[in-house]
Amino acid sequence: MSRSGGRCYVGRLDRAFAQPPATAKQSTPGKRATGKAKRNDPAYVQALAYVNRDSHRKMMGKLKERGEEFSAVIDQFIADWLKQNS
Repeated sequence: MSRSGGRCYVGRLDRAFAQPPATAKQSTPGKRATGKAKRNDPAYVQALAYVNRDSHRKMMGKLKERGEEFSAVIDQFIADWLKQNS
């Protein structure tokens, strides 16, 4: 039994977010991400929240259509909320 009492969340997350090899996106040769990765930027932290599954799917679809990042939308939402509640 593992230290977590037999629970292996990492494997579950990997399986939940993994795409089948046939539909996995292939990277475009010569195309590079611009800017610094947020996980390496000390100004950012990773946050976890539980959201309604249907709302999340709809939001991710709209973000993909618009070419926007999920984290940018959430960051703007938090900034707006802080302005309204300060």
